Amino acid sequence: MKLLVSATVEPIKNGVAVRCPQLRLVGHGKEQVEAVESLRRGIRAWCLGLQRSGRLESALGRRGMKWQPDGDGLMVEVSVPYTV
Repeated sequence: MKLLVSATVEPIKNGVAVRCPQLRLVGHGKEQVEAVESLRRGIRAWCLGLQRSGRLESALGRRGMKWQPDGDGLMVEVSVPYTV
């Protein structure tokens, strides 16, 4: 499965926060790249827990998330606005 997630970026004290409002999850880091990776790991963990209980697709559907059935694994793709 390939999960497509859009996120927002905002500066915080000593770093950056990347938020996925649909899932109510946030990643933090000193740089945007670290924050995006933190969010991606958090989303992946959330998904794996729901996948093991057989409720992932229904949970994603309730939140209006988009995914593609793409093989056996789980890949999370986080899209953030372009920043310079």
